[in-house]
Amino acid sequence: AIVNVSKLFIVKIVITVLSLPLFILVGAGVVVDGLVQRDLRRFGGAHEQSKVYHFAKRYIQPTVGVFLFVYVSIPVSIHPNYIFMSSAALFGLSVWVAVSKFQKTA
Repeated sequence: AIVNVSKLFIVKIVITVLSLPLFILVGAGVVVDGLVQRDLRRFGGAHEQSKVYHFAKRYIQPTVGVFLFVYVSIPVSIHPNYIFMSSAALFGLSVWVAVSKFQKTA
Protein backbone atom coordinates (compact mmCIF):
# COMPACT_ATOMS: atom_id res chain seq x y z
CA ALA A 1 0.00 0.00 0.00
CA ILE A 2 2.82 2.39 0.79
CA VAL A 3 4.29 1.90 -2.68
CA ASN A 4 0.97 2.77 -4.35
CA VAL A 5 0.53 5.86 -2.19
CA SER A 6 4.09 6.96 -2.98
CA LYS A 7 3.54 6.47 -6.71
CA LEU A 8 0.30 8.45 -6.59
CA PHE A 9 1.98 11.24 -4.64
CA ILE A 10 4.87 11.45 -7.11
CA VAL A 11 2.49 11.48 -10.08
CA LYS A 12 0.47 14.29 -8.50
CA ILE A 13 3.65 16.28 -7.83
CA VAL A 14 4.77 15.83 -11.46
CA ILE A 15 1.35 16.93 -12.73
CA THR A 16 1.51 19.95 -10.45
CA VAL A 17 4.97 20.94 -11.68
CA LEU A 18 3.94 20.47 -15.30
CA SER A 19 0.90 22.71 -14.78
CA LEU A 20 2.97 25.71 -13.70
CA PRO A 21 3.33 27.02 -17.30
CA LEU A 22 -0.45 27.43 -17.26
CA PHE A 23 -0.12 29.95 -14.45
CA ILE A 24 2.74 31.71 -16.25
CA LEU A 25 0.69 32.05 -19.45
CA VAL A 26 -2.41 33.22 -17.61
CA GLY A 27 -0.34 35.66 -15.58
CA ALA A 28 1.40 37.12 -18.64
CA GLY A 29 -1.85 37.61 -20.54
CA VAL A 30 -3.63 39.11 -17.59
CA VAL A 31 -0.77 41.50 -16.79
CA VAL A 32 -0.88 42.90 -20.32
CA ASP A 33 -4.65 43.32 -20.19
CA GLY A 34 -4.49 44.83 -16.71
CA LEU A 35 -1.88 47.38 -17.78
CA VAL A 36 -4.03 48.38 -20.75
CA GLN A 37 -7.04 48.83 -18.45
CA ARG A 38 -4.89 50.86 -16.06
CA ASP A 39 -3.71 53.17 -18.85
CA LEU A 40 -7.24 53.62 -20.13
CA ARG A 41 -8.39 54.53 -16.63
CA ARG A 42 -5.53 56.96 -16.02
CA PHE A 43 -5.72 58.73 -19.37
CA GLY A 44 -9.48 58.92 -19.13
CA GLY A 45 -9.23 60.86 -15.88
CA ALA A 46 -10.93 58.23 -13.73
CA HIS A 47 -10.65 58.06 -9.96
CA GLU A 48 -7.46 56.49 -8.59
CA GLN A 49 -7.92 54.16 -5.65
CA SER A 50 -5.16 52.03 -4.16
CA LYS A 51 -7.27 50.12 -1.60
CA VAL A 52 -8.47 47.67 -4.24
CA TYR A 53 -4.88 47.02 -5.34
CA HIS A 54 -3.75 46.15 -1.82
CA PHE A 55 -6.83 44.00 -1.28
CA ALA A 56 -6.28 42.01 -4.49
CA LYS A 57 -2.53 41.70 -3.98
CA ARG A 58 -3.10 39.62 -0.85
CA TYR A 59 -5.00 36.94 -2.78
CA ILE A 60 -2.49 36.23 -5.56
CA GLN A 61 -0.29 33.74 -3.72
CA PRO A 62 -3.07 31.82 -1.90
CA THR A 63 -4.99 31.21 -5.14
CA VAL A 64 -2.06 29.19 -6.45
CA GLY A 65 -0.80 27.65 -3.23
CA VAL A 66 -4.08 26.49 -1.74
CA PHE A 67 -5.31 24.82 -4.89
CA LEU A 68 -1.99 23.05 -5.50
CA PHE A 69 -1.91 21.86 -1.90
CA VAL A 70 -5.51 20.65 -2.14
CA TYR A 71 -4.81 18.72 -5.33
CA VAL A 72 -1.76 16.97 -3.89
CA SER A 73 -3.36 16.22 -0.54
CA ILE A 74 -6.82 14.89 -1.47
CA PRO A 75 -6.94 11.10 -1.28
CA VAL A 76 -9.47 10.61 -4.08
CA SER A 77 -8.81 10.62 -7.80
CA ILE A 78 -10.01 13.79 -9.47
CA HIS A 79 -9.15 15.11 -12.90
CA PRO A 80 -6.49 17.84 -12.58
CA ASN A 81 -8.31 20.17 -14.98
CA TYR A 82 -11.04 20.76 -12.40
CA ILE A 83 -8.51 21.99 -9.86
CA PHE A 84 -6.01 23.78 -12.10
CA MET A 85 -8.43 25.59 -14.39
CA SER A 86 -10.41 27.04 -11.50
CA SER A 87 -7.17 27.95 -9.74
CA ALA A 88 -5.81 29.61 -12.89
CA ALA A 89 -9.05 31.54 -13.32
CA LEU A 90 -8.95 32.88 -9.75
CA PHE A 91 -5.24 33.61 -10.10
CA GLY A 92 -5.88 35.51 -13.32
CA LEU A 93 -8.72 37.48 -11.77
CA SER A 94 -6.69 38.50 -8.74
CA VAL A 95 -3.66 39.48 -10.85
CA TRP A 96 -5.84 41.41 -13.28
CA VAL A 97 -7.49 43.38 -10.48
CA ALA A 98 -4.15 44.05 -8.80
CA VAL A 99 -2.46 45.22 -12.00
CA SER A 100 -5.37 47.24 -13.33
CA LYS A 101 -5.87 49.07 -10.02
CA PHE A 102 -2.16 49.73 -9.40
CA GLN A 103 -1.52 53.39 -8.73
CA LYS A 104 1.88 54.94 -9.40
CA THR A 105 2.88 57.58 -6.91
CA ALA A 106 5.40 59.31 -9.19
